[in-house]
Amino acid sequence: ITKRKQAVEELRKAKESAELANRSKSDFLAAMSHELRTPLNAIIGFSTMIKDQMLGPNKATVYAEYGTDIFNSGRHLLRLINDLLDLSKIEAGKLELNFDRLDPKKAIMDNIRTIDPIAARSEVELKTDFEDNLPPLHADQRAFDQIVLNIMSNAIKFTPPGGTVNVSVSAGPDNTRITVSDTGIGIEPEDLDKVMKPWGQIIDPLKADHKGSGLGLPIVKSLIDLHGGELSLESEVGTGTTITITLSNFGPKSG
Repeated sequence: ITKRKQAVEELRKAKESAELANRSKSDFLAAMSHELRTPLNAIIGFSTMIKDQMLGPNKATVYAEYGTDIFNSGRHLLRLINDLLDLSKIEAGKLELNFDRLDPKKAIMDNIRTIDPIAARSEVELKTDFEDNLPPLHADQRAFDQIVLNIMSNAIKFTPPGGTVNVSVSAGPDNTRITVSDTGIGIEPEDLDKVMKPWGQIIDPLKADHKGSGLGLPIVKSLIDLHGGELSLESEVGTGTTITITLSNFGPKSG
């Protein structure tokens, strides 16, 4: 009788877990449908205005602005598609990484130069704090860039104007620690686990102004796992969020 009750309870838990996962995927697909259609509609609408010269033949300045809108929408759409493709490759175990020595300070500063214009437009200050004489990291350059850019862009995205995002790096003989902390809106305690899971975006893009697939942190977590590293997340609503990445200086352990 006891074993039967245990089996029934396990079945119930499995059913609830499957229903939750299915509901999360349905919610994600509905949100993703909106995210994909928004830039596509902008691309089609603005390109039609230019193609048909709907404002007249002598509106080159206005049409150039529309061209910028098309470019930005296309870039946003490409980011969404890349997130989906990367997650699919990771879940299928088909993402190939090429490990090589890289200078963590140079790599992070290169990414900061890339994202600094976004921080400036958002009126968010980017600060850095690098320990002296950082050792080289054995990592995949593209994956490392993706990890750093995703975390920094998330920090900027959810930090109000006038706030700060601080990137600090320290190292020991075996590991390098990268910490990104912000003075943003923070995350509710019950949502901390959810934001790390695929299909678990906590902000409804149908209602929020924040663009994105909600796959950034799950992809980051998976890439860090493939490097044999660790990620920790601490957050307080109204105060900010701190994400710490710990990577082995020598790459993932074999076997």
